[in-house]
Amino acid sequence: MSKPKYDAEFTRNRWLDLAKAELGDREGRDDAKILTFFQDAGHSEVHTSATAWCAAFCGAMLHRAGMKRTGSLMARSYLNTAIATKLSAPKIGCIAILWRNDPNGSEGHVGFVTGFTDDHITLLAGNQGNAGVVSEETFPKTRVLGYAWPQPK
Repeated sequence: MSKPKYDAEFTRNRWLDLAKAELGDREGRDDAKILTFFQDAGHSEVHTSATAWCAAFCGAMLHRAGMKRTGSLMARSYLNTAIATKLSAPKIGCIAILWRNDPNGSEGHVGFVTGFTDDHITLLAGNQGNAGVVSEETFPKTRVLGYAWPQPK
């Protein structure tokens, strides 16, 4: 059986549709499912959801949609222009990379933009909130390090 062919618009947004299907998955309740995010992101050696998993979630959704992923568990790795096209402004479905704790540090957060205003963006991402959940959460744009549009493998 051959692979199904998708029109360009469907393919461009497939990762967002896949991510939306995971809304509500959380640490503790869905650990086995979260571990598949690590596997699909290229990190089958991870055996606990206690490992930060926002980049694993992003990588898994991109991989499942046939798009390039960084292969890293670091959120800031999605600033790498080898896997995505840098954008100057948010676009629904794009990847947003945020700083965490220090804009110049190494920690970050990554997810898919589902909405934005002049001052805020809404991300659909994994490992959000205190419960470590796949959810949509709003962040100030001042935390954004960059936006990127995924590229096909």
